[in-house]
Amino acid sequence: MIDADGHLVGIVTTGDISELLLAERVRDAAAAPPALIVGRAMTSDAVAVSPSCELAEAVKLMQARKLSALPVVEDDQVVGILTEQDILRAFTGRLSA
Repeated sequence: MIDADGHLVGIVTTGDISELLLAERVRDAAAAPPALIVGRAMTSDAVAVSPSCELAEAVKLMQARKLSALPVVEDDQVVGILTEQDILRAFTGRLSA
């Protein structure tokens, strides 16, 4: 989640959504009331990395925090997101070389 200026303010994970739906006693996400807002579900203290962060360091951070993705921030602006799939592609490319 970014604000109007592109600054990272939080991230919404599947766990965040599950917790909100459980708190609201919603059994089926498709039946969730339209009034549920993302701001209630998001984690506001999101961890981020810079584009110059080494992949091994990002992987360690993801493992330690049990994250499936990390926002990439440069000069207080979100410039991308690093996902588990990105990491798998990087390692697959190295294995194929």
